[in-house]
Amino acid sequence: MRPSELHEVLQVAMGWENAHLHEFVADGNYYGRPELDDSREIVDEQKVTLGQLLRRPQQSLIYEYDFGDGWEHEVVLEQSVTPDPEIALPVCLAGERACPPEDVGGSSGVSRPSRRPPGPRPPGP
Repeated sequence: MRPSELHEVLQVAMGWENAHLHEFVADGNYYGRPELDDSREIVDEQKVTLGQLLRRPQQSLIYEYDFGDGWEHEVVLEQSVTPDPEIALPVCLAGERACPPEDVGGSSGVSRPSRRPPGPRPPGP
């Protein structure tokens, strides 16, 4: 799997709409779409595999999405297994908590109390 494909998987898993730029950072190198950023050296994410970036268990990389909101997610290789040809991949094995919505304003937007939806108030005590 290439980082560009992992980006697509993460977008689906998070319920996001692929509306913003992204990049991966591994061992001090940036991987993404070099044609979209000429401010630093970016390795084309379609020319490397995750197996080249994550070679042993517990090695990690950072997935950055929506530079305005500043989402950073650590991706850790827990183990490498031979895929079962009977199982359609990718597969989500586990997850915790709800994902933040697209364009919420970053972690500070998630921590703000949400507004009550319009409509009648529920009966009080």
